[in-house]
Amino acid sequence: MKPGFREETKIEICDRLLSVVESVYRLDLKTKSRDRKFVSARISYSMILRDLNFGYSYIGSVIGKHHSTIIYYCNFFDSYKRSDRIFKEMHEEILYKFQKNDVTIFDIKQLDLEKQVNILNLRIKELDLHNSNLELELENLKEYNKKNEIIHRLVNHKVKPEKEKEVELKLKRILNGL
Repeated sequence: MKPGFREETKIEICDRLLSVVESVYRLDLKTKSRDRKFVSARISYSMILRDLNFGYSYIGSVIGKHHSTIIYYCNFFDSYKRSDRIFKEMHEEILYKFQKNDVTIFDIKQLDLEKQVNILNLRIKELDLHNSNLELELENLKEYNKKNEIIHRLVNHKVKPEKEKEVELKLKRILNGL
């Protein structure tokens, strides 16, 4: 350990490894999925933490899995690494980045950005629908205003300015009687 630096806590180690795994696999490790990519990422994560002497229950609690699942991952790790070249390469990249403490901000933030893009796309759809509703309402108001415009022109053409108040009162009486 370098002088002047403190030892990393268990939580910090888990978080840093989680960031590395998520950046290499480009996924959210805590997502509930049985997809091969997610399982491979969880296996790498679990095995590295197990090699650092973390307990099965603790590893499981971090990624939302039962400790028996973590035991299975660790028992299955060697055969999986031998039989799957891509898994082996990804695992070695994770180890390299984790040991070098080489997590680029771009890689970590990519998942967050993808989530934000999806949220914004949904918001755009909502706003498009709202915009369509407003356009329909505007068309209805235009139709309504055409009727009012005819009445307005008629009143302006036929009523003298000094008789406007009197005509207004008569129109109110007529329309209230309808």
